[in-house]
Formats: sequence, C-alpha cells, structure tokens
Amino acid sequence: MRLYRNTILQNTGNYMIQFRAESQSEILGYVRAHFRYNVVKQNRQLDVVPLREFETSPRTPSCVICFHGTQEVSINHNRFGENHLSYELIAGVRTAKLETFVDVSENWWGSNDIVVIKVCASLTYFCFWT
Repeated sequence: MRLYRNTILQNTGNYMIQFRAESQSEILGYVRAHFRYNVVKQNRQLDVVPLREFETSPRTPSCVICFHGTQEVSINHNRFGENHLSYELIAGVRTAKLETFVDVSENWWGSNDIVVIKVCASLTYFCFWT
C-alpha cells in the first residue's frame, strides 16, 4: 500500500491515520505500507459526550498515527503539527513474536523538542483497545 502526497487538514476524529493488520497477517504474510510526503495538521479529537449529568463515556486515546497489529510500515518525509490529539503515534501489537518494523524517521513532528513529541508504545497489550 502506498499513500503519497495527501493533505489531512482540520478534521475531527480519534485517529487521523490508522493502519490495521491483525488476524493472520504474521502467519500468511506481512502488509507493507509506505506513507510519504503527506501533510497532517490542525486536526482535533472527538469531544467527550456526557451520558448523564454526572457521567462521561470512557475516552479513547486519540492519535495522529495509529498501528494495530503486525506490519511493516515506512512513514517518512511527512509534516505533522498543530494537531490536538492525545498522542502523535500509538503502536499496539498482540503477538508472541515481533519481526516487523515501523520506520518513522525523517518526519517533521511540529517541534524539535523530544519532550513535546509524545509517543506511547507497547509491545504486548493496550488495555483500552480490548
């Protein structure tokens, strides 16, 4: 899969870019994807909807780029910034072995301060996705 030269601007949602390759992908073959020369800016997450006066629905973490499952993905030469979501990148994998990679080098994340670029990754389990 190749995703080149797209503009994702001023959208509302929990995930702006989502890669899902679950099920038998690690047995039958990996899904390779390239996401390059794209602009993803000024997006925001969905608002929490009150269930009743005193309750709110559980908030799903929002992110600019989200990975579910095992896959080989290259995300290079993109411009990210001014996004108002929980994370820039979330990678969630449920597997006993991990032989794939995610390359997110050579991107502009809206800042050169590593503390500002929020990354949340887990190799085993994300409790909020079950």
